Amino acid sequence: TTRVASNWSPEHLAAILKDINTRSSVGPVVVSIKGDEPTIQPEVKTLLENLESPQRVTLKIITNLQVIPTWLVLAPENLKATEIGVSIEGVEDTYEYSRHLGSWQEFDANVKQIAVLRLPRTTLQFKVTHSNHTIGDMDRLFDYLDYHEQQSQWQKTGPRGRSNTVHGPEYLNPQQLPQRVREQLLECSRRITPQLAKILSHTQPDS
Repeated sequence: TTRVASNWSPEHLAAILKDINTRSSVGPVVVSIKGDEPTIQPEVKTLLENLESPQRVTLKIITNLQVIPTWLVLAPENLKATEIGVSIEGVEDTYEYSRHLGSWQEFDANVKQIAVLRLPRTTLQFKVTHSNHTIGDMDRLFDYLDYHEQQSQWQKTGPRGRSNTVHGPEYLNPQQLPQRVREQLLECSRRITPQLAKILSHTQPDS
C-alpha cells in the first residue's frame, strides 16, 4: 500500500512504477491506492498507463466517487482484477453535511452509473464510516445500501462492514457522545448492527 500526497514527485512516481513492473514481471501484484482522492490525481492515470504486465496487477482503490474518470473505466480491461471501494457516511443532507464540498446528486448518479457500466473483473463495495455527525442517520444509510446491493453488482457489506466508526479526532468518535444521546440512538435506530450497539453501549470512564 502506498499513500502519497496529491502531488507526486516524478522521482516517487518513477520508483513506484519500477517496483510494480519489476514485481509483476515474475508474479501477481496488488496495488492499493487510498487517501487524497485518487480519482483526481493525474499520477494515478500515468501509473496505470505505464504498467508493463497489467494482466498480473490487481488494483484496489478507495474513492469518494464524486467523479468517474475515463481511466477508471478503461483500466479494468487490462488488469487482473479491480476492487473499487466507495466511501459513504450518510445520505442526502447528511452526506452533504459530512462532506461539505461533496454533492449528493453527483455521488448518487455515479453510484448508479458505475454499476451500469459492469466493468470487467471488477467488484464494487461501499465503505461505511460513522462519526458523531452521521451516526444518527444510520437507518436511511442502511436502506440506501440495501437498495443498491440487492439490485446491482454491489457486494454486500454485512453487519461488520457497516459498523466502522471514526476513532480520531476524538470529538468525532461516537463513543464520545453523551450517554443519554447514545441511549437514544440504541432505542430509536431500527437498523443498528450488533457491533454498533456494542460501541454505543460502551460506558465512558469518569474523567
